[in-house]
Amino acid sequence: MKNTLTYSISFSFKGIVHKPQCVLDLDHFMIRGEISIPLLYEHLARSNNIDAYSYEHDVLMMSDIEFESAEGLATEFLHDGQFDCDGFESRWRTESLHCAIQEIASRCMGIEDMTTLSGLKEALLEAIELGKKEQRHVLSAVNKPADKLF
Repeated sequence: MKNTLTYSISFSFKGIVHKPQCVLDLDHFMIRGEISIPLLYEHLARSNNIDAYSYEHDVLMMSDIEFESAEGLATEFLHDGQFDCDGFESRWRTESLHCAIQEIASRCMGIEDMTTLSGLKEALLEAIELGKKEQRHVLSAVNKPADKLF
């Protein structure tokens, strides 16, 4: 399911009202990192050929974002013109993780629906958490001076 967010910013520059609009591919931005309000401004400016070093850009950056519509999972986080970036990001990461472990269960165990086996999903999620803890442990050991390792 594709997740998109349509938004615009209305502002006046040199006596002319501008309302540049942008459709943001949320999945693309989530894969690259996270969604933030400053990122939305910059993406809108670039998408509408507004130079980052112009007065027009400065006026744009001082104006409010108007969230207009959403598709996919993002629709759950758009209410009364406000978009809950943090809520969407958390849910998107959870859904992505669940899809990934379903794919692993299907590929490695031939299980097409994890919900048919009680505890499988939870076991795989715990294995992922264990891997994350182990990775943090290894990274903290790498960052210690050699005389502190033993």
